[in-house]
Amino acid sequence: MSYWVAKDFMLCTDFYDEESEKQRLMEASWDLIDDKRDEIADKEWYWKNKHLSKCEDLHGDWDTFLPREFVRVPAPIEKQPYRKYINCAEFVMKRFGGYEYHDYYLEGINNASKLKDPRTHAFLAQLNIPSGHYDSIYEDADVTECRAEVILDRRLYKPTLMSWLKVTKTDIEFYEYFKSGMKGNPPKYWSDEYHGYDNYCPFEPGEYLSDGVYASDSWSDNRHYLYKISEPGKIYDPKTRKEIDGW
Repeated sequence: MSYWVAKDFMLCTDFYDEESEKQRLMEASWDLIDDKRDEIADKEWYWKNKHLSKCEDLHGDWDTFLPREFVRVPAPIEKQPYRKYINCAEFVMKRFGGYEYHDYYLEGINNASKLKDPRTHAFLAQLNIPSGHYDSIYEDADVTECRAEVILDRRLYKPTLMSWLKVTKTDIEFYEYFKSGMKGNPPKYWSDEYHGYDNYCPFEPGEYLSDGVYASDSWSDNRHYLYKISEPGKIYDPKTRKEIDGW
């Protein structure tokens, strides 16, 4: 389910429409969780309890668990725990939605506002920390590697997640600054710079180069880089702040 994984470092959750998603579950083929219940009662139990930790072992069936249709909404920028790694211009597009098209889902509070009865829960909240960063848990990758609660080591309750649908003062300031072409004084939390982890090595591990030299496995590891919104396409060393030419 790679499409489900959120943008690196951007805390977000997925909102779905309660009625349509429940109807999809009720019409799906089903293996009983508890053979003491009939199928309808079993599905009702699962729908009511699927977000609780006691049901975590049942969440391996992603086609059943994940909403078929959903709207992804990042938390407001002031609630983002990794702000230095977020491209603020991209954040505005994802926070409000309508700027990018995805095959499997929509983005932003503008699209979430069209849901008849929007719902979410903590198992849908994501915080994807890429390998290379000290907070990444990809070395222990499982169904939880992008779970926001696992990364943050704290509970995310429904009222908190639902509050992300409200437009904040910072949202308005970010949106107006973005629409102005990022002219004038930037609002609080806005930065032209952002950090990231990526792999720009053009060689596959073990690939033969020349004179008995092979590409090292370590060359394919993610590395720490610095970027600027005002200078797209350029990459900088975060320590020296000098432009990197190549990888």
